[in-house]
Parts: sequence; structure tokens; C-alpha cells
Amino acid sequence: MAQDTIQQITQRLQDAEHILITFPYLEDIKESGDALGSALALFGYLQNLGKKADIVVNNFKTNERLAFLPNIQRVQGGLLQPRNYTLRIKSDNAKLKELSYGIKDGSLEIYLTPDNGVLTHEDIELQRNRYKYDTIITLDTPDLSLLGKVFEGHTELFYGTPIINIDHHASNEEYGQINLIDINATSTGEILAALLKTIGSHHLDKNIATNLFAAIFLKTHGFKTPTISPNTLKIAAELLQLGARREDIMKHVFRSRTLSSLRLWGKTLAHLKYDPVLEFTWSTLTQREILDSGGALQELPDVIEELIFTSPEAATVALIYEETEKRICALIASKKTSSHLRALPWTVLETTSNCTKFCLLNHTLISAEQEIMEKIKGALKLFPTRG
Repeated sequence: MAQDTIQQITQRLQDAEHILITFPYLEDIKESGDALGSALALFGYLQNLGKKADIVVNNFKTNERLAFLPNIQRVQGGLLQPRNYTLRIKSDNAKLKELSYGIKDGSLEIYLTPDNGVLTHEDIELQRNRYKYDTIITLDTPDLSLLGKVFEGHTELFYGTPIINIDHHASNEEYGQINLIDINATSTGEILAALLKTIGSHHLDKNIATNLFAAIFLKTHGFKTPTISPNTLKIAAELLQLGARREDIMKHVFRSRTLSSLRLWGKTLAHLKYDPVLEFTWSTLTQREILDSGGALQELPDVIEELIFTSPEAATVALIYEETEKRICALIASKKTSSHLRALPWTVLETTSNCTKFCLLNHTLISAEQEIMEKIKGALKLFPTRG
């Protein structure tokens, strides 16, 4: 972590009066948990510094499994009143005797009564004041467009306000006046934990430590991803020493499985297949099996995540399922590389950090499985995931 960058951030925070913290929102808690935990930790730290701060995230909704995180109620779903206006009235030609206002036909009407003289439209000016934020901190945001309406509706704010950009993605566009990008870090939470410790560890507390630990824990899927480094574990241990509530995180995030997700997992295991040569594991689910389990399609990414971390011998895993009678979809995840996924002939519908989804029309589950397996096995031979 470059010392000059840390010094610039430290100075910017000292000079700042009102700070906007923002990040992209995703419904998958393991995708947005890193940014959320980091934002909540930073908010608490800034409060301890005596700074005003707001966390604003486009269309944010609190996931019930993360509702225990300290300060989560402070996250706003949109940018409210980022600036105000001044109605300026020159009194050189007419002194004001009275000012009043009223609402008429849904509009605000302001009534001005001069004591003497005459007011003209040249004497009245509507002035836009500066935004209340003098610093913006973006977290886990490779591209400003990912912020949605928070950015798109207030581009003047973002282009006219100093931005501190903290991220671990190699794709980050370094759009900030100050950019703290570490592509070797597992998460933004890991970067932020090291930064806040360097700026002043005496401002850290149990709530901040809990949020930072949650950020790292969620991003690394419980310290199971291959990107874990000794530095990651060192930072996690320091956060635990500060009082991070590890058991609360474990309880709410990983131990609160619904009955339907457990049933889906059981049916997935019942159809599990493995190719040891290609180190490839896959399973299938019919539409009836999904319905009978009481589960929903939104729970399937959790199922494939379980496949990833409970199949250490597999480099690539896939879940093929009936979305509708004639629409068969597949979720594919790789532990090492996604080169083979880019070689597949189908249009990708969704992509997360570790999972790709595509669908086939006018297929049965059996015919789709045969075609998908043939193409995936061919791609794996062209782009081995190990070795």
C-alpha cells in the first residue's frame, strides 16, 4: 500500500466535512457483502473521527441475513436532497415589506410585497448552492456507471467532487482523484482494514471490526476461496482481537439455511456426476423437483456454491435445470479460470464473480444435458483449468 496514497487519503479525510459513501448494490449477499461491510465499517470510523457521512446505494434493500450488521439502518436507497437552492431578491430598487407563500395547484407560490418601488424579474434570481458533500468514497466499484441512478442522476456531483476510489478489481478504471487499488487483496474489506489501521487504529471498535470481518468473510465465502493469503488471515485475526463478532456472522450468513434450500441440495446430490479426467462435477434438477422442494430459482446460485466448496477434487462445476418446460438453463462455475466458459457457443445471460448462466430453448432436460456436457467437455480439453 503506497504511503503517498495513504497520506493523500488521510489529508482528504481530515479536510472533509460531509462525506458520501457509495457502492453498487447486488441482491446476492456474497456479491455485495464485501462492499456493504466495508461501507458500514467506514461509516463507523468516520463517525469516530467526528465527520458527517452518508451511505447511499441505488435501490438498496436490507437482506434479512445481514440485518444484524451494525449501522445497516443508516444505508439510504437514493440520494436525497444533495443540494439546496437560494431565491435571491435584490432590494436596491424596492425594499421588501412582506414575504409569504402558499400552495396552489400543486405548486409553491411566493408572495412578495415591496415597501416602496417596483420589483422586476431582473431583481429575482434562483441560485443553485453547492452540493452538501465535499468528498465521495466509492467502494468495490470498478466503474462509476455501476452505481446506477446515484451516479447517473448526479453526474455533476461526481465530476465536481474529489473521489477516493477503493477497490480490489483489476478492471477498475481509476477514475478517482485518489485511487487505492490492490488487485492482490481478496476483498475491498481487506484493503480498508489495513488502511484504517494505518490512519489510526485507536479509532477502530468492535462494530467496525465486525463489519470489516463480515466483508472479508462474505467475499471469500468463509475463507474458502483460493485467493486467501497469509495477509488476509493476519488481518482477520487482528479484527477478531478487536472484538469482531464471528459467531454472529456465521450464524446469520451460513447457518440460516431454509428448509427448501436443504431439499434442493439433497436432490442435487442425488443426481451428482463426476468426470475425474476433466475434474468436472455436475448435476441436474427437473422443474418438478424444484417445485416439490418448495424452493425458488433464486436459491440455485447457493446450491452451485455448495457444489464448489464441497467438491475439492473438481475444478469446474455445473447445475443444469428445467426453468420451464422447454427452457433448460445451466449455471457453471470454475475455481481457477473462466477461459473455457468464453469458448461455449451459447449467449451468456448472467455473470457473477464465480458463476455463468445460459439457457437452451426447445430442449428436454436429457437432450440439453447431453449437448451441454459435450460442449463443456470440449471446452475443458481446449482450456484446462488446472496444470
